[in-house]
Amino acid sequence: MFAAFVPLLWLAAGMLSTPLATPSGGNSRVKLQVRGAYHLSVREISELLKLESGGLSDSSAVRKQIEERLPDVISAYRERGYFAARVDSLALTRLRRGWRVTLALDEGPLFRLARLVVFGNRHLSAEQVREKLGLAPGGKLRLKDLQKGIENLRRRYRRDGYYLASVAFKKLDFYPQEGKADVVLAVHEGTPVRLSRFVLLGLRGTRPRTVLRDLGLRPGEVVREGWLSSVPGRLRRLGIVELREPPELRFLPDSTAVVVLKLREGRTSHFDGALGYNPPTGLQNGYFTGLIDLQFGNLFGTGRALTAFWQKRGPLTQEMRLSYREPWIAGLPVHGEFAFSQLVQDTLFVRRGWHAGGVAYPFESGEVRFAFGQEQVLVDSLGRSRFGLAGSRGSVLRLGVGIRALDNPINPAQGYSYQADFQLLRKHFDSSPDSLLPGRADLRRAGVDFELAVPLWGRQVAYLALHGREVNMGRRTVPLDELLRIGGTNGLRGYRDEQFWGDRALLATLEYRFLLDRDSRLALFVDAGYIGRRREDGVETTLKAGFGFGLQTRTDLGLIRFDYGLGQGDSFRQGKLHLRLINAF
Repeated sequence: MFAAFVPLLWLAAGMLSTPLATPSGGNSRVKLQVRGAYHLSVREISELLKLESGGLSDSSAVRKQIEERLPDVISAYRERGYFAARVDSLALTRLRRGWRVTLALDEGPLFRLARLVVFGNRHLSAEQVREKLGLAPGGKLRLKDLQKGIENLRRRYRRDGYYLASVAFKKLDFYPQEGKADVVLAVHEGTPVRLSRFVLLGLRGTRPRTVLRDLGLRPGEVVREGWLSSVPGRLRRLGIVELREPPELRFLPDSTAVVVLKLREGRTSHFDGALGYNPPTGLQNGYFTGLIDLQFGNLFGTGRALTAFWQKRGPLTQEMRLSYREPWIAGLPVHGEFAFSQLVQDTLFVRRGWHAGGVAYPFESGEVRFAFGQEQVLVDSLGRSRFGLAGSRGSVLRLGVGIRALDNPINPAQGYSYQADFQLLRKHFDSSPDSLLPGRADLRRAGVDFELAVPLWGRQVAYLALHGREVNMGRRTVPLDELLRIGGTNGLRGYRDEQFWGDRALLATLEYRFLLDRDSRLALFVDAGYIGRRREDGVETTLKAGFGFGLQTRTDLGLIRFDYGLGQGDSFRQGKLHLRLINAF
């Protein structure tokens, strides 16, 4: 047995030494010499001993100091698998300035596992237990690896709800002549912990049911560790409350638990305003653009939401949208949405539409969107005669997926976000002598958005955004009222809003950001864009780039964002100014 060890291999063989300067008053030093150390360096041993000679002139005091820390050296050997390591001798020699400490060590053999015995496991098979422990017969038996394996096994039990499961050493049998050991572990699994009830602290205007239904766990169900770690993400996706502290489990004698959530209600209603100015160019006067976005979230504490949006894109162009969101349709984890929109484009046409659909969340950060609706285009006489437009009506089917994994959507320091959207519109065109459009056609719209925030060092962050859009009507030319409009705040800063039109676009943004606080930043940006438009004689392409600087900061009025962008060939006075205000209430 371990207590019956006799000295084995590697008795005093060689001398290792190092001088240690110590923080004493004077020039005293401790010189450490170690014999028989092969798998711990003299520096590592000296750091474990923490030798200090300042003010110690008595040899008994120095010896006591060293002997108190020798167990740390033995523990370090055991962590590496040298369970028979011991100190054979300790000698002190008085020097002119300080002490010489001489240690003679016997490391013993590196032990390997002979046999692993586990009993008490019922929920997990013996093979599953061995896999989590990471031990195999004949493998090196390091104490740190064994402790890590036991923690992995406990984590596996917690994953299945066995929070009270314990794993302990029952016996360690060593065979020093062979350099092997048997490990016997006792497992007490207990029973899986089930939910007794939730305790929600900190709610003021939000109904408890609004929070509970999104947590995804009911009384009587097993509380698994994976579910517990998903609670912050579930609440973040809900967008109404956030955790002040990690979830707390309070275990009861009947193998159930109370889950305590300490919450803070957020500001769920927002006002978002933007103002832009486009300087005069040629015969066109300068003009202002603007945006107002009102979002009323968590109406009556139920999680319902109402949104009103208005945007002035140009001198004669404006857009309006209204939408309503109803959570948990028919008691299912699907949020219903209804929206109405209208776009007035110059004096050419008016597009109106509505859609009804829903959003489902198959996993913590992912979402799936679907909708069905109707669209109608009313064309003005100028649009018919000059551009050959025709009124239309049709049905639209929308499908989309997304993953939102940014740590802070307003001012991310790390994470990513991905959105993809596809729409199929079956259009019926009004007959018109000025129009070349067919009576019926299928139009497809597709969009992809990707964001990535990468921390650099300190408060510095690299931010990348990619946006792709395409409108396609087969071999036919896409009509003017369906073209994409790019520029300004809509993806290409340094240019006028909606300056470029096309049926396909690829936009990229690269920003260097210095984070001032959670919501504020300074930024330098470069925007680049490709816009393509299919015509009868080929594809017309445009490549543009813009650059500039921006500031986003929190004020008493709310979050203010300022961007100043320059397009290719612009002087500083020709830059485009974009100002945005976001206020939560």
